[in-house]
Amino acid sequence: MKNLWYGDARDVVKWSALLFLAHKYDLSRILQVAYLRDNASKLSVEAGSESVDQDVIKEIIEHFSKDIRQINKLKDSKRVVVEVFDEPFSDKNRRSYTQQIVEKVSSPKYIRALVFLDPDTGIAGKSSSDAHVTLADIRAIWGALARGNWLVVYQHAWHTGDPFGKQRADFKRVVSPAQVMTLKSLDSAKDMVLFAACRP
Repeated sequence: MKNLWYGDARDVVKWSALLFLAHKYDLSRILQVAYLRDNASKLSVEAGSESVDQDVIKEIIEHFSKDIRQINKLKDSKRVVVEVFDEPFSDKNRRSYTQQIVEKVSSPKYIRALVFLDPDTGIAGKSSSDAHVTLADIRAIWGALARGNWLVVYQHAWHTGDPFGKQRADFKRVVSPAQVMTLKSLDSAKDMVLFAACRP
């Protein structure tokens, strides 16, 4: 995920759904795995024929507080602890990144927890990039979860007849025999869903 996109309508849907699960199933901790990527260097703005300096763009982003770590300040009435795994991510460091998550969620403090995988676009198709989580990543993290813990994955719509069908089926295969819950908004951010499953 890019900090630049933090705080949009999708985040309202994501965090409303995540807190719903935490409250309903009496979970005490949410770990957001941010798959964090750099954003300022990729953003360009033109003014006529001139480009706006990257330092100016970075300053503007900081002014508008586009920082994914702000979710830690969420004041939840049920005292759910929110934690962000914000190590930089790229497809090149995928194996070590996933291993860090596996080690983290294997800790005894992750009992009654929800692990939220939040890549830019969701589950990879035939090939992966910095914007995806792979089925191998999901399988490794799912295998490390304690019983009763939840795994939730962000999925952006594909431009096909069934925009979420293939990824839902792939996720279901990995977490089988657990049931898969789909969380979505009916009126805002209809281009995304969350797939969720509880480790039996």
